[in-house]
Amino acid sequence: MSRGRAPTACVVNVERDTPSDRGIDSLVRGCSARPGALSGEPGIVMEPTFVIAGGQRCGTTSLYRIYDAHPEVYMARPMRPEPKYFLHDPAPGRDRDWYLETYFSDTGDARAVGEKSTSYLETSGTARRMNEQFPDLRVVVILRHPVERAVSNYRFSVRSGLETLPFDEAMAAEPKRLNTLEFKKVSTHPFAYVQRGRYIEYLRDFLDVFAPERLLIVLHDELRERPQELVGQLYRFVGVDPAYKPPEASSRHNVHPPDDLRIERSFLSDLCGRFADSNRELERLLDRDLSSWSRLTPELESLSASDD
Repeated sequence: MSRGRAPTACVVNVERDTPSDRGIDSLVRGCSARPGALSGEPGIVMEPTFVIAGGQRCGTTSLYRIYDAHPEVYMARPMRPEPKYFLHDPAPGRDRDWYLETYFSDTGDARAVGEKSTSYLETSGTARRMNEQFPDLRVVVILRHPVERAVSNYRFSVRSGLETLPFDEAMAAEPKRLNTLEFKKVSTHPFAYVQRGRYIEYLRDFLDVFAPERLLIVLHDELRERPQELVGQLYRFVGVDPAYKPPEASSRHNVHPPDDLRIERSFLSDLCGRFADSNRELERLLDRDLSSWSRLTPELESLSASDD
C-alpha cells in the first residue's frame, strides 16, 4: 500500500467527516456475504465483524462500553480477561473454532459482533492473522496524547505492583528495561511508556493489511470533547444505527484513583518533544492535525509541579 499525504485509513474528524447513512446497508450486505457473519440466527456461531485493537490506556474500555450499549451489537464476554486470540497463530485447543465457540456462541440477532484486545495494535503479525482468518473483519483503533497515555500507563503499572520507580526515573530506565526484562505473565511489556506512544510504528502493519474502509482510527480527544458526534461514526463504521444515543457516551472508564503523583512541568514538556518525530509522521500519513499533542493538556498541567 502506498504511503503519502492521502489518508490510508478511515480517520474520524467529527468536524468534517460526515459520511452518508447509505454506507450502513452496503456494509451489512458485505459482511453478511460470509457464512455466519451477521446472520442474526439464534444458535448459530457468528464470526466477529469488528475488533477494537488498541491502543492501551487510550480509551478502549470506553469504546467497548459504547458498542456494548447498542442493541444491535454483541461484544465478546467477559471483557476481562481479553480474548487476545490474534496474538499468536492458531494452535491445537486454541484455534479458530475454539475462538468462535468461546466468545461468539451467544450472539443472538446482533447485526455487528466485536471484541476488544488492546495488545493487538502493538503485536507483530496480528493484522495478518486477522485478515487471513476473517477477510471481512474491520478494525477500530483509538489513539491518545502520547504523554497522557504514558502517565496513565505508569499509574497502571504502579497499581499493578510492577512499578516501583518514580516517574522520571521510570522514563529514563525504559530503554534498558525493554532490552533486559521479560514478563511472561503479561501479554505486553509493562514499562513501554514512551515506546508504546510512538503509534506510527505499530500502525504500519494495519495500514498495509487493511483497506481504508476496514480501518477506523479515532482520537481520545473526540471521545472527551464531542462524544455524541464520535459515537455516530463508531456505529456507522460497524453497520448499526448511528442515531442510537448510548448512556455510556460521556462516561469515563478505568479512571485512576486519587494519588499524589506530581511531575515537573519542564520534564513533561521535554517528554512531549520525544514524540515529535513519530507524531509528525503519523500526522502526515493520516492527513490529520495532531499539533495539540506537542503541548501539555489540562490533565497534564494538573500534574505539573514547580521546577523551583
